[in-house]
Amino acid sequence: MTRPTTYRWILILVPALASCSGMKNISPHDPLYTGHSIKVVGPASERKKMLPRVADVPRPEPNTKFLWMRPALARYNMLSDSGRTRKFWKNKITAPVLLSQTKPGQVSAALQNRIFHNGYFNNTVTFDTLMIGQRKAAYQYTITLHTPYRFDSIAFPKPVNDLTQKIQASRTASLLKRGDIYSLETAKNERLRIDESLKENGYIFFNADFISIKADTVTGDHDIRAEVTVKPETPPESRIPYTIRNVYIHADHVRENAATDTLQVGNYFLISQNNDLTFKALQNGIFLKPGELYTSSNYLHSVRYLNELPIIRNANMKFVPRGRKGELDATVYLTQRKRLAYSAEFNTVFRSTNYFGPGIIFSYTDRNLNKGAEMLKINLRGRFEVQISQGNVNPAYELGLEFNYIVPRFYPGFLFGLGEKRLPKTNASAGYNLFNRLDLYRMNSVFINFGYLWSQKDRITHSLHPLEVIFTTVPESSKSEAFMDYLAENPGVQRSFDEQFMVGSGYEFTYNPSHGRNNLFLRAGIDMAGNLLNGIYSASKASKDSLGRYILLGVPFSQYIRTRVDLRYSFNFNQRSKLVTRFIVGVGVPVGNSTTMPYIKQFYVGGTNSLRSFVARSVGPGSEAPPTGYTDLTGDIRLEGNLEYRFDLSGKLKGALFMDAGNIWLFNDDEARPHGAFHLDTFLQDIAVSSGWGLRWDFDFIVARLDFAYTLRTPYLPAGERWATNIQFWDPTINIAIGYPF
Repeated sequence: MTRPTTYRWILILVPALASCSGMKNISPHDPLYTGHSIKVVGPASERKKMLPRVADVPRPEPNTKFLWMRPALARYNMLSDSGRTRKFWKNKITAPVLLSQTKPGQVSAALQNRIFHNGYFNNTVTFDTLMIGQRKAAYQYTITLHTPYRFDSIAFPKPVNDLTQKIQASRTASLLKRGDIYSLETAKNERLRIDESLKENGYIFFNADFISIKADTVTGDHDIRAEVTVKPETPPESRIPYTIRNVYIHADHVRENAATDTLQVGNYFLISQNNDLTFKALQNGIFLKPGELYTSSNYLHSVRYLNELPIIRNANMKFVPRGRKGELDATVYLTQRKRLAYSAEFNTVFRSTNYFGPGIIFSYTDRNLNKGAEMLKINLRGRFEVQISQGNVNPAYELGLEFNYIVPRFYPGFLFGLGEKRLPKTNASAGYNLFNRLDLYRMNSVFINFGYLWSQKDRITHSLHPLEVIFTTVPESSKSEAFMDYLAENPGVQRSFDEQFMVGSGYEFTYNPSHGRNNLFLRAGIDMAGNLLNGIYSASKASKDSLGRYILLGVPFSQYIRTRVDLRYSFNFNQRSKLVTRFIVGVGVPVGNSTTMPYIKQFYVGGTNSLRSFVARSVGPGSEAPPTGYTDLTGDIRLEGNLEYRFDLSGKLKGALFMDAGNIWLFNDDEARPHGAFHLDTFLQDIAVSSGWGLRWDFDFIVARLDFAYTLRTPYLPAGERWATNIQFWDPTINIAIGYPF
């Protein structure tokens, strides 16, 4: 931009941004309330603990602010009274929060009450009004902590019957500890713990409200004597454990008076209108067994397992006392989905490789193939895509056919002793895929996969694939002249595109907790190919080809070990902002029968979810300069780190500031790419760095993302010129994508 144009933009933007402060109609007689601060007077360790406990008490919340601006308030000021009532502006504007609308006296009382219930029975709370200029004001609340009250002793009920014996036996897991500061929240959680423990021992009709925890403060100086008792009004049916007598399964519960058939197997009764689910398929998912004690965990496992079956829309259970004292009948009600489903899905995809374009998927699904809730799914897909890179248009299309057969249990079952409660699935899949980069090559691939998937503790998922077979080929007739010239100059790349068999296995571990203020996500995996085949060929002293490779069905098979780790952690500062981090490491090692990793198993960086100022596959390996006209660069090793600060702007609109750093490398030295191998003492010199800002429209069911990225460091430039010195703010790399980058 020329200097006069820059000045004109400044003259326009400065007044416009200043008006976004939202102070237009604020009077000095009733200032704008801008928030509060809380000061805790007391021991340093207690101050640190108390602040998070009282942070959510002060009300009301001030107007949302971004930098110096209050966009929602500014929009409110710009609209007339009638305009503010229009549906379009709902959740996009907010009225000013004025000092006259606040009630600091009530807030002080609420703070005092919250502190009281955290063991500080003698405390004081005061507040001061702080003026910020003439038209803004805030409050400072000062909390003075005195000596807290601590638990001196905890008494549990005497074991005079089975109920009190169970409570007494669980005391070792008690949340009430001698010497701990009293907390009402801890006392409530202790009641819930006792209730949960009893429900694991048959007490289905017990309730946490039947437990009383009395706190006596007269036994000493700031000491509390806690006494846990069962309330006298606890009903008789809540005081005894229950065992399961009969289990009734309504396999297709839709109409109450419809004609049904009943199949009895022992104390199980399968009641069905259509007889389209076998007894064995449903019994596998019911862990409350006749003659066994009721437990809440078995109940939850049963409902969860049945709801996971593809043919089941909804599953619930009811329990009614029947027969002798302490016996229950369990009734399972299942609502089924339609067995057969046909669908056509039209979509537009934005890939991390900067390819985008329309696609279509035709699907056929049978959710109950053999009356055992097995699912067969057949997908036929096609997509036409275009990559626009540095003014060049690179077209491509993809066609694929895939068969998936999923059994909701381990098959064969004797192979695993993990138990059905882990929601196991056995998956067998096969398919064909054609990817044609019209400007470079055409790749055909056929795959067969057999594996298992199971979960653990709602947070951990395991995926084991004992058999993975992939065959890839790139016909010579499909290669462009420019691509063939590049392969001729780079024998290592040529070998990665050769016809290859991959016969191996893989395992992946995922840890993904669904709650907590700060969230950790971990995905780690390893896959290996060719090792068993190499051992067999070596033991049988099979012949090799001219390059020293063993041949399988006329094609050399690949042999490698490949590991990968994806670690993410989010620091949630509050409900409106958080810092999300990601670290990725991947290492592929060609061994034995291979000197390079197969192309489809190599790593790359760049694109909408990686180094966002670089086109996908346009960086690396190492500090190698990308060849002219070819942006499909891959490597054996990947290291990448990402930081992204996410914050709310207004309504569904969110903002982000981000930084990406990383690269790919070769595991072995390559004469054609002398700067591409990984070396521990020099790899930091090969790091590419990008940074930028972005906008996200988060509609809950979908996230539209627009990122503006700038290159800070280019590893393949000459030494001394790799760090950018003249960043053009108005000329970023623009990334359009669906979903968050990580």
